[in-house]
Amino acid sequence: MDFNRNRIFAKDFDGRFVLANAAMAEASGLDVEQIVGRTESEFTPDEKLVRQFHATDRQVIESGKELVIPEQRVRNAKGETRWVSTVKRPILALDGKSTVLLGVSVDIIERKAAEDELRGMAATLEKRVYERTLELRESNAALEKARLESDAASRAMSAFWANMSHEIRTPINAIIGLTHLMTRETPCSATGSARSTMLPSTCCRSLTTFSTSRRSRPAS
Repeated sequence: MDFNRNRIFAKDFDGRFVLANAAMAEASGLDVEQIVGRTESEFTPDEKLVRQFHATDRQVIESGKELVIPEQRVRNAKGETRWVSTVKRPILALDGKSTVLLGVSVDIIERKAAEDELRGMAATLEKRVYERTLELRESNAALEKARLESDAASRAMSAFWANMSHEIRTPINAIIGLTHLMTRETPCSATGSARSTMLPSTCCRSLTTFSTSRRSRPAS
């Protein structure tokens, strides 16, 4: 039993140790011979912890049922904080009449440290995921804003070319009409007649070129 690294102990109804192994004695800062016959309050300065020990010990002995304490923080004789998982079970004493408590406490400080590390890693990962999600949302918002601005610019450019086409067509149509009147009402030389005839076709070609240029202009 003394070679077992877990704390093994037995107590009577009044909380006196009737058995303890070396691991239990070492955690208490005593020898095995010194711990037997004494109570927790005689060598454990934490009164609150002593009351907890005594209450659960009495509960197990009076109920006759095993009690499992998954984790509990304690301090050893060196003042170090340790975490233990304890099982307490009622058994018959050597006299065969009274009931004593048998307990086994397993040091789980390394497991607790690993759990704390995992929780820290999970929290860090969660924070990074949140930050990355926020960055993606901001990036998508910026892209959507740029798309809307581009669409607005494209619509403005289309409206501009439509207005320009209208503004240019109106005077050119007037010129073409006047030219037709001139050729019908005013006699002129062959050269003048040829130039007057060329003017409407030139204007039409200009309008066609302008319209083609407007349609083929890439959208901004």
